[in-house]
Amino acid sequence: MKLKLKFKLILIHKLKLTLQLKLKLKFKLTLIFKLKQFLKLILIHKLKLKLKFKLKLKLKLKFKLKLKLKLQLE
Repeated sequence: MKLKLKFKLILIHKLKLTLQLKLKLKFKLTLIFKLKQFLKLILIHKLKLKLKFKLKLKLKLKFKLKLKLKLQLE
């Protein structure tokens, strides 16, 4: 009888452990997933910023060119 009980306890314990492991894994996976999403967001944001910056630069250049043209015309 005691043996059976012990065995059951071990089984339950193992089950708990596997459950815990699975939960931990799931948690880790969700964490990784969230992290990846977060990183993607940051990357996208950085890209947008870079694009904005480039656009500003282009606009500045255009403006400078226009100024030069005006100066030359005068």
